[in-house]
Amino acid sequence: MTDVVTGPRIGATTGPGVTRPAGAPGRVAAVHRQTRTTLALAAAFALTAPLTAVLPHRTGSWLPLHLFLVGALLLAISGATQLFAVTWSAAPAPPGPAAAAQRWSLAAGAAGLAAGREARAPDWVVATAGSVVALALVLLAVLLVRIVGTGVQRRFDVSLAWYLTALAAGLVGVGLGVAMVAGWHLPWAPGRVRSAHLTLNLLGLVGLTVAGTLPFFVATEARTKMSARAGAIRQAGLLAVLAAALALAGAGLLVGARGLSAAGLAGYAAGVLAVATLLPRLGRRQLAWAGPRLVHLGAGLSWWAGATVAAAGEVLDGRPPFDGRVLAVLVVGGYAQVLAGALAYLGPVLRGGGHERLTAGFATTRSWGRARRRERRRGGRGARGDAPRRRPRRALGGRRRPAGREARRPRPPEDRVNGPDDVVRRQARALGDPTRHRIFRLVAGGTDPVTVAELTAELGLHHNAVRQHLAKLRDAGLVVEESEERSRPGRPRLLYRVAVEAGTWGGDDPYERLALLLAEAVRSGSSPREVGRRAGRRQVRPDGDGDPVTRLEREVARQGFRPRRAAGPEGLELVLERCPYAAVAAADPRTVCQLHLGLTEGLAEGLDGVEVRGLVPRDPHTAGCRLQLGGEATT
Repeated sequence: MTDVVTGPRIGATTGPGVTRPAGAPGRVAAVHRQTRTTLALAAAFALTAPLTAVLPHRTGSWLPLHLFLVGALLLAISGATQLFAVTWSAAPAPPGPAAAAQRWSLAAGAAGLAAGREARAPDWVVATAGSVVALALVLLAVLLVRIVGTGVQRRFDVSLAWYLTALAAGLVGVGLGVAMVAGWHLPWAPGRVRSAHLTLNLLGLVGLTVAGTLPFFVATEARTKMSARAGAIRQAGLLAVLAAALALAGAGLLVGARGLSAAGLAGYAAGVLAVATLLPRLGRRQLAWAGPRLVHLGAGLSWWAGATVAAAGEVLDGRPPFDGRVLAVLVVGGYAQVLAGALAYLGPVLRGGGHERLTAGFATTRSWGRARRRERRRGGRGARGDAPRRRPRRALGGRRRPAGREARRPRPPEDRVNGPDDVVRRQARALGDPTRHRIFRLVAGGTDPVTVAELTAELGLHHNAVRQHLAKLRDAGLVVEESEERSRPGRPRLLYRVAVEAGTWGGDDPYERLALLLAEAVRSGSSPREVGRRAGRRQVRPDGDGDPVTRLEREVARQGFRPRRAAGPEGLELVLERCPYAAVAAADPRTVCQLHLGLTEGLAEGLDGVEVRGLVPRDPHTAGCRLQLGGEATT
């Protein structure tokens, strides 16, 4: 009744007969390759910027500032936004040539700006380089719209609105910069145009992108759920406030209205602080996992808001908003810290190399050194990422529980001693949870034992949740937990494989399908017939060959009933020579037969020209139940 998971993959079933929309295959690996190249370019610009600041050059602070902002920061934004859009929307990665064109046009434009100004090239050369940067921003907007539009998850749509608004502000800001280079100041003084240019690029293009990402990214960094306050309506409202404040500040700077621009900057600073209210609440566990990364993000947010308030004060005093120290505070204290916190998470993810290398990379950037040492002393995860282990408690009489592999073997549950029927019921209850069922199928589908880290990476769940599900599967006798045998240093990992007691649950067994459908009926409160009908509609193959009756016969045979055609008093019938649920149907024929009737009705509903009019039950052990058919295809 559900898709069979033969190994780790994305888009597997999430419940009995309930299939989650699958993301595009290979999307994560493809977008990781693209993002690695983009961030490598960003890193090259980021390393070049401080070098040019100490080496002799002609353009003062302009050169390192634009190398960092246009080259490093915009390239990082370009790669990260596409990565987040693909990951959170479960969308296909952008086409390789389009992503490469966007990436290299942005890098070429940034390099052209820096080289042109430093070499005192003609104005048209620098203006052309600025136009190439603007073209790269347009290409980025097109790629993001395409990615989110083809995704199967819609919760990321609100961040697309943030990104498009940021890119629109950036296009205006870049346009003002090109106008300055070309000498098109129109009625405004060059100083006003420069101030508006900096404000729209710093607070619009960069700031709005960061603000739209943080509610999602902080939850990902801390491995926790998004805040309930970060709903789409609240995010859209906050975006409107920040965009309006930014427009007010930019317009005030252009026309020389100091009070108007200062009010816009102050309103923007208040909006930045309001972004913090959309972030998830962080506890000791989250700080232990991602302490320095989260501190970087929080400190960057604080310096960002403070620099904007200081810019408002500069405007009121008749000075440019972002010049000298205020600009340095915003770029270094604000955005550079946000970038450092993001790269501390993205670096281990993007470098690849498997689960162990990923875990080791996270261990380097995730937590405080003292906390890590304390975890090691307590037998915790340490740098290996293994499950925390508790010290064995003393039993009565002063004896300790046995340590090692024997201590982790499943203890026989109380129900197991009452007979095989109790074992089946206990295992069915354990598999009735959709997530737990998927974990079991991943364990059963592999050829080798799996680790918690592998399951966590595949499912996208917190490792503690995965361990809890595995514990219930272990107690139900479905999986076996044991320690790996290793000769290298470090605490051995826990491995999970299918238990012998699992029987046929790991395969495409009819009793597994029956148990999952019955669990769905209990959970949803629907009748067995309605649950069966829904499952049948999902199982029918609309592109099959043959007439509707032949296709229905084939679908019923796939369920294990072994049908044959016969003429009945009311017309064509399918005689079922075998009941795959005989043992359960004999104990509760009404429930199982109603489930079976609904199943065949759902199958017929997906086939034009045939319908199931009724089911004449027989003894399930001798079989012979008769499905009464009707419709145009049966005449």
